[in-house]
Amino acid sequence: MQRSLFIVTAGMLLGALTLLVTACYDPHAQDSKIVREVEAAGSGNLSTYTLQGLEQWFMERPQLATKIAYECVPLRKTATANWLTTAEGSVCQAASATAPPPPMTADPRAW
Repeated sequence: MQRSLFIVTAGMLLGALTLLVTACYDPHAQDSKIVREVEAAGSGNLSTYTLQGLEQWFMERPQLATKIAYECVPLRKTATANWLTTAEGSVCQAASATAPPPPMTADPRAW
């Protein structure tokens, strides 16, 4: 009984791990200028990052997050439906979510 439970549990874990690895892997990640730029900045291989991991990495680099977020604006306008599942889409989403807001230009006394 315990042996069969162990085999089923091990099989489920192996299946989940395989699904996770294949779902995150983007074979075309190196085709993106943005991905190459972020990897050159020290992120490492982005094709295996999670969105949460990217957001945490960008939170420690707000200037880079702002730069990448602005570079992503024109790409978002022409992106395909599955773009957010690519390494480039994930980088853009994480950078946009973590970039600090632009400085306030309005006179706060006008409110």
